[in-house]
Amino acid sequence: MLWQHKISCNSDCSEDIRRRIQLSNIVYASFRTMWNDSIILMAVKTQLLVTWVSYVLLYAYEMWTIKKEDKRMLLAYEMRCCRNVLGVGWQERKTNESIKESVHRK
Repeated sequence: MLWQHKISCNSDCSEDIRRRIQLSNIVYASFRTMWNDSIILMAVKTQLLVTWVSYVLLYAYEMWTIKKEDKRMLLAYEMRCCRNVLGVGWQERKTNESIKESVHRK
């Protein structure tokens, strides 16, 4: 079930993308205690985020035909995870680019 794909006959991958976001969110939630642990280095947290959460999210993405709405959903989910791990709230005025840079720099 985890590795199955659902692509419709008209190449609409939106349902599969939503499902991948849900599966990725399950993985993200399984690390919840680690995200909040101040003893664990930020470099380890960001590496786990990039390695595990992104891997589950983007598994077999080569088969997707991405629409603008799909791209927006993927970016919003990625930014929500990155901001949460870094402890940066939505109220803080930081761009998505600076958040991504912080995740990949750590």
